[in-house]
Amino acid sequence: MTTYPIPATGHNWPLIDATRKLIGELPDARNLDPVVDGLPDDERAWNQTDWRCDTGRCWAGWAAVLAGGEFVYDVYENRYVDIDHETGTGGNRVAHATAVVVADGETWHVADFAQHALGLGDRERATLFDGANTLADIDLVLTAMRDQD
Repeated sequence: MTTYPIPATGHNWPLIDATRKLIGELPDARNLDPVVDGLPDDERAWNQTDWRCDTGRCWAGWAAVLAGGEFVYDVYENRYVDIDHETGTGGNRVAHATAVVVADGETWHVADFAQHALGLGDRERATLFDGANTLADIDLVLTAMRDQD
């Protein structure tokens, strides 16, 4: 998988476009029955409702992976890990399934790293990472962002 470099400032359109392309090619895990549809356990689905789960990743999760982040653990369990970067809401302890290790060895919350890698402001992050988003909603957000640039 290609890793996208993180620019010092501005939106990271190559990473944004790559993430959109990737999730557009994946099945939406919310519409699949894992037993009936044979959904694999190796994250080949998009699931906007959760940062990271057994069936897929949300926008933030896929962007973090494309930017070089690696999830600390492969499955969600009720355990916590200390992270190097304080989360946007304060604190430095998160559920381990939401933590990614990046190239410099630091550990981040997946949404914080994705926001950094994508070059998003707080409002853009909240809008783009909303758990209720469909791909059509995400496309509207991206169009508005592109129009602002």
